[in-house]
Amino acid sequence: MLRLAEKEFIYNEPKYGIKYDYDLINKTFNKMLKVCKAPKGLFMPSKTRIDKYNWEVFLSERSTSKTTQWLLYGMTMNALYGTTVVYVRTNKDMTTRTFNEKLFNVLCMKEYGYISYLTDGKYNSVHIDKVSKEVFYCHRDDAGLMDEISAEPFCIILAVSESDRYYGLSLPYGDLIIFDEFSRGTYKPDDWVAFNNMIATIRRDRESLRIVMLSNTVN
Repeated sequence: MLRLAEKEFIYNEPKYGIKYDYDLINKTFNKMLKVCKAPKGLFMPSKTRIDKYNWEVFLSERSTSKTTQWLLYGMTMNALYGTTVVYVRTNKDMTTRTFNEKLFNVLCMKEYGYISYLTDGKYNSVHIDKVSKEVFYCHRDDAGLMDEISAEPFCIILAVSESDRYYGLSLPYGDLIIFDEFSRGTYKPDDWVAFNNMIATIRRDRESLRIVMLSNTVN
C-alpha cells in the first residue's frame, strides 16, 4: 500500500497535526478485512465516530477483538499517513516481552496476511525492541528468522506507571492512543494525572490526536 505522497495539515500548519481523511481510512480498512478474509462479527473501528470525537470509550465482550481491530486500524493509518500507534497499559508488568508478543499474534498470522497487505508484501511480521518497546515491521523467513526490518516503528508500547520516563518523548505523528483494559486492576491516586501528562507530552499542539479507551464488560 503506497503512503499518500502529500499530507494536509490542520490550519496548514504541521504543528497542529495531520488533516486525516477518515472516509479514506475507513474504506481502506474495510477493504483490507475483505481481501484478507478476516473473521465475521469483529468489532469495527470504521463504524465508530473517530472522525468526530477526540476521546471515546468502548466496552464490549472479549470475543469481539477490540484491541486487535484498533491496532489494525492504527496500522492502516500508518500505511496511509505514517501515523504512530501509541499502545498504553496501566502497569509495567502488563507490557512484558511475553505479553507484547502475544498482542500481535493474530496480526502476524499468515492465514490473514494483514501486514503483507499493508506493506505491499515487503514485511510479514513484527519485531519489538526490548528496551524502547517500539514495534517495527519485519520480514521473517520460513524458519522464523528476521532478515529485514523497517527503518521506523509503527507503534510504541507505554505504561502509565512509567510515565515519568516519557518526559521529552517525541511522537510528532502519534495520533492514535489506545489505552487497553483501562478498568482492569487497581489504580494509584495519581495514575489519572500521570495518564493525562502522557497525553500532553504526546499531543503537544496537535488537534489530530484520537484517544480510545478499551475494556471488557464484567458482571
